[in-house]
Amino acid sequence: MSFVRRRGPARLVALASAGALLHALAVGHVAAQVPPPAPTVPYGSTLPTGLRSTLEEEADLAARLRTPTAPKRRTVETPIGRVPTFGTIRGAGSTGFNSTKSKAKGKKRTAGTKSGIIAPGPSLPLTLTPSIAMPPEAASARAAPASEKPAPGDKGTSDKTPTGATDPARARAPRPPALVAREQARNDLNALPNTVVARPRPVSEEDPYAPLGLRAGSFLVRSAVETAGGYNSNPGYTTIPKGSAFLTAGGELGVRSDWSVHSFTADVRGGYTWFEALRKLNRPTVDAKSAGRIDVTEDDRVVIEGRFGMAAADPGRPDLPADLASLPINTAVGTSVIGAHRFNRLELALKGSFDRFQWGESTLTDGEVISNKDRNYNQYGIEGRASYEAVPGVKPFVQVGADTRVHDVTLDGLGTLRDSDGIAGRVGSTFEITRSLTGEAAIGYLVRTYKDAALPDMRGILLDASVVWAASGLTNVRLGVITAPQETATPGVSGTLTYDSSLQVEHAFRRWLIGSVRLAYGVDEYVGSPRVDHRYAVGGQLIYKLTRTVQVKGEVRQEWRTSNLPGNKYEATVGLVGLRWQP
Repeated sequence: MSFVRRRGPARLVALASAGALLHALAVGHVAAQVPPPAPTVPYGSTLPTGLRSTLEEEADLAARLRTPTAPKRRTVETPIGRVPTFGTIRGAGSTGFNSTKSKAKGKKRTAGTKSGIIAPGPSLPLTLTPSIAMPPEAASARAAPASEKPAPGDKGTSDKTPTGATDPARARAPRPPALVAREQARNDLNALPNTVVARPRPVSEEDPYAPLGLRAGSFLVRSAVETAGGYNSNPGYTTIPKGSAFLTAGGELGVRSDWSVHSFTADVRGGYTWFEALRKLNRPTVDAKSAGRIDVTEDDRVVIEGRFGMAAADPGRPDLPADLASLPINTAVGTSVIGAHRFNRLELALKGSFDRFQWGESTLTDGEVISNKDRNYNQYGIEGRASYEAVPGVKPFVQVGADTRVHDVTLDGLGTLRDSDGIAGRVGSTFEITRSLTGEAAIGYLVRTYKDAALPDMRGILLDASVVWAASGLTNVRLGVITAPQETATPGVSGTLTYDSSLQVEHAFRRWLIGSVRLAYGVDEYVGSPRVDHRYAVGGQLIYKLTRTVQVKGEVRQEWRTSNLPGNKYEATVGLVGLRWQP
């Protein structure tokens, strides 16, 4: 019993020591793998450096487990051009705890302290171009130089970057040269005055029903075919009228060049008219003109013109036989060469021309054929013109010309010498006033002397005008006046001085419905005879444009002539309906 009592406590101590040693070894092994829990600290106290708050870990864990939400957009109230400030950085966590062991002090820090705080600089001015605000980079480039000292009392500026602070200009990564050049170009553009550039409006087509034409290389070709039928109450222009139905068919061809320099134009019109009751009045008509301009220099140009015309003789002429079986056909062909030079506003032009007039034979009802070779002649002419642009759009001119006519046969059938020389002068002006009134008008005087002393000289006033007035966007007014000295075979008459004038008003009721009214007046003065004829005409026309290529035309016209000699009056009424096709 005593032995047990002596060894019992010792055995217990040994066992306790061995258990403590094993527990210490186990606890050390586990401590190397699992960190001990953070001690609990009172709210508001700080922990040693390197330790985190248990509340901070719980907040971070809750934030990770929480469903992410889109960050709210904050409104930046910093003015444009000012560097934004974020206050004093204290290293606070997401829950508001301060882990830098530093407390906010009431003393204001200035730039250059060891805290690494960048003090806010002075507000940069908002620099604006007339139309676009300058970006902050360009605005900072225009700030005051760094050598300038801050104003007294301004404690928020410093010339040096504080130690440990990050310079935004240096921290910025280098930009590509293309981006730098683009920004420089934008800044240069912003520095220019505010100029509003008008956006060009699409050019609207003047006539939506005009033919498009065909392209042939550098030429624009337009063609048309037209047929018309109607009734003429007096196609022979006789005192006792005799009417007849008629049918007319014809065509047109126009060519325009599309060159940067020089130009070429050509227009050809032709047709034939058949009369049902008066076959002897059937007649063809051809009118062809062409012109080519050569731009030698900026101030010099040469124009070459060509012309050809063919028509039947006017059945109302007094120098035609009364018993004709068919009307004689006369032709006219000619050419002109014009050279012009411009001295600033002064322009001088010289024109030389040649024309050939030829008559066909006259066939009588009894089969007899009468030659008209004594009517054939050549005309040579020269003409000079000087014009000066007084104001933009108005160019007055002076024009003087001379010509001579030489017949194929020296003496006609009555033994009269028909050769003659003429001289004419004109004074006028071309004008273009606000694009609504354009044209040319001139007045002059003509003197033509004949080789035969029995024929009196032809003298008279020359009136020429071609004016277009755009009264409105739907209405145009056209005025035309022309004076022409014509040859005649009437015994004792030197020639005929003819004046023709017309006034036409066109109005577009719709783009596809065009109406016009035409008034015409003419005077025929027979030099060497007391006879004077007056011709009048009034008519109306309506064009209905179905498409670009198809048009329908209707016309009614009244014509009459009066004379101071009896037996020379006539009246005629003409009505027709036609169809025009222009591809």
